[in-house]
Amino acid sequence: MEPDAGQQAVAQVVLNRMMHPSYPDTVCGVVYQGSERVTGCQFTFSCDGAMTCAPSAVYWQRARRVAERALAGYVYRPVGTATHYHTTEVSPYWAPSLNFIGTIGAHRFYRWNGAAGRSAAFVRAHMGAEPFPGPKPRAAFVQAGAVDPLDPLQLASAYETARLKAEAENAATLEGQRLGRSPSTASASIGSSASPAYASDVIKRGGDAVFRGLNLPDTSQVRPEYRNSGQWISQPGT
Repeated sequence: MEPDAGQQAVAQVVLNRMMHPSYPDTVCGVVYQGSERVTGCQFTFSCDGAMTCAPSAVYWQRARRVAERALAGYVYRPVGTATHYHTTEVSPYWAPSLNFIGTIGAHRFYRWNGAAGRSAAFVRAHMGAEPFPGPKPRAAFVQAGAVDPLDPLQLASAYETARLKAEAENAATLEGQRLGRSPSTASASIGSSASPAYASDVIKRGGDAVFRGLNLPDTSQVRPEYRNSGQWISQPGT
């Protein structure tokens, strides 16, 4: 079983995703994203059949305390702006392309490189209500060769494209205002997609290094049912 620190780190990843424009803006939306697919669910318990088993009362209460604390505003800072993790027993294809933060418990944590992984990107608020707390109905089929909309590398690329477009539109707006052009031709402001460079005080403290975990506790003990956490599954129950 994961130590408290490991559970807190996973809870922080869920909340980080909720605050990022690349993911749903609710906790349940994040946790059950992709659960309708045979492959590609974001949190394996939502599509591997684990929810059909009755949880241990002791472990359930322990996990509940961690979740309640996170939802009450506790921030587990060692994982910083991490949005991805996997167990130490698997090696997802996307891991080398993300920024490794550190290992805590039985999981390795990562954040996106570039603007998508900076703290300025995590500004979205909770939508104010939660959807039904459970997996989505299974999709009938998955189109062969289709681009995976949940691929972390695709998401980072899409975020960067949107950010650059928003910055260009905002620059055009400011230039139009400087030249006295009509506001009606001005583009929308950057909004939630903006991710400016770090402030000078953050740069002095180390820039990106400020958001990396250091000296995190490490263990390779992973329960069999959790060994594939962070890796696509081929069929439910595998």
